[in-house]
Amino acid sequence: MPLDRHRLRALTDLDAAAGLLRELGYVAPPRRIDTASLRLGDFPRNYLLQDGNSSAAGYRVLVAETRNPPRQWASLGRLLAQNLHDRPLAMIGVPGADGAWDRVVLLRPRMVRTPGGAYRTRTARLEVARNHPTRHDAEVIEQLRWRGGDFQDAHQALDAAFDAEAVAKRFFVGLRGHFDRLEEAIHTLGRSDTAALAGITQAGGSQRVAIRIVSQVLFCYFLQRKGLLAGDRDYLLSRWRRKSGPYYARELEPLFYQTLAVPVAQRGAGLPGAEVPFLNGGLFERPYGDVSLNVPDAVFAPEPGDGLLEYLSRWTFTISEEAPDEVDVALTRSCSGASSKT
Repeated sequence: MPLDRHRLRALTDLDAAAGLLRELGYVAPPRRIDTASLRLGDFPRNYLLQDGNSSAAGYRVLVAETRNPPRQWASLGRLLAQNLHDRPLAMIGVPGADGAWDRVVLLRPRMVRTPGGAYRTRTARLEVARNHPTRHDAEVIEQLRWRGGDFQDAHQALDAAFDAEAVAKRFFVGLRGHFDRLEEAIHTLGRSDTAALAGITQAGGSQRVAIRIVSQVLFCYFLQRKGLLAGDRDYLLSRWRRKSGPYYARELEPLFYQTLAVPVAQRGAGLPGAEVPFLNGGLFERPYGDVSLNVPDAVFAPEPGDGLLEYLSRWTFTISEEAPDEVDVALTRSCSGASSKT
């Protein structure tokens, strides 16, 4: 049975993590190790799952807890590859204020050959917000099942699970259908509303408007993943649940053009304050003038619908600091993008 994303909410501590890994086929008994003596860093709370007696056989999975996660996980990945196993796996829990794990970081380091012929360690990372796991999180972890048998085949399957380029390709293939649906809705709106048509034409046509809207919604998914939209990691879905009229016109337009594009002190009554940042880039400038676009709710409808919000909510988004030799197995935006000010 495929792993349900809600199963990941139970990853509260070391024992829960070891239990999940056992379900995935890592049945070696967990034992504690001295990570400092193995030059892996200081992880006093840990388990090692080990199958095989050498670093080139079976698996070695480090399950550990830290309250001081590294700023760049690639450094830990290099240590794991150098001192633990040729092709290691790690599951690191970061506790919250209540002691239960707040987030879980999965690491998969592997050696890659540089153009000059040398080798370096490249670490793939998936960070799971334990209380907000996505379908993408569950799908990646499901693919980590240990198949046993041939060493190379088993580990190639793990590498495939952490293939960030394949993740991005699947995402954009699926997103294209939602973009086409939005563009058609905007084009249809222009045929029936002369004011809307004038605004759409001013913005460069229905395709440009659709690109802008999809880009804005995507950017908000990155923001909410970081807790930057009123601390709510489901902010756009929360707005959907409490909407009192057409979602785009009543919720998204005010968020984009009267909130994110406006300094906090200049926002009108009833709009969010400092809990939602002011972004000083051009993404949230209104491209179609004062007209409001009455985009149908069906374009955005979340579960049990099949709209854009439902699709995006399946995926994991992260803002990366572009650390060398580290790649996120998620939809990534560089932190060097649009800046924010409060």
